[in-house]
Amino acid sequence: MGDQTELRSLREAEEQRQQEEALKRGEFEKTLKELAAKKDAEINKRDQLIKEYKVNNPLLEAASKYKSINAAQVKQLLTNQVRLNEGGDDVEVLDAQGNVRYNDSGELVTVDALVQDFLQENPHFVQAGVSTSNSKTSIGTEVKTKALSLESLDMTNPNDRKLYKEAKQKGLL
Repeated sequence: MGDQTELRSLREAEEQRQQEEALKRGEFEKTLKELAAKKDAEINKRDQLIKEYKVNNPLLEAASKYKSINAAQVKQLLTNQVRLNEGGDDVEVLDAQGNVRYNDSGELVTVDALVQDFLQENPHFVQAGVSTSNSKTSIGTEVKTKALSLESLDMTNPNDRKLYKEAKQKGLL
């Protein structure tokens, strides 16, 4: 048995022979339809490869980048909001009405921004942070900062300066 290139060339030669016989018999329209169907199938195959590369992969990468629980599910939920433009070379993010979305600066919304916005709006799709012994907790500090008054602080004391800084960051002062 031959290798794939040999088999492919034999198949193409046979198809070419059949087309020539059909043309000799005057079956022009049938031959044209077959050729058109073959080209359409080839174009669709290439379009799917381009879509996979320019739409699906960036969706998966962004979902993983922003630590979604299930990147494939996020991709599936957002796929209908992303399409290739008419030329097939740029990706367009769509709104609910099917219009192209633009950001505040008038530029096209990127796939990355779409995924980031989606995950911010739907935090249940984002992985929870890992709890370790090195992680900080806010338990107890909020109680202290709420009852904090400037008169009771000694700014020469490092602990009081820390409490002041935390209260300032939280907008309590």
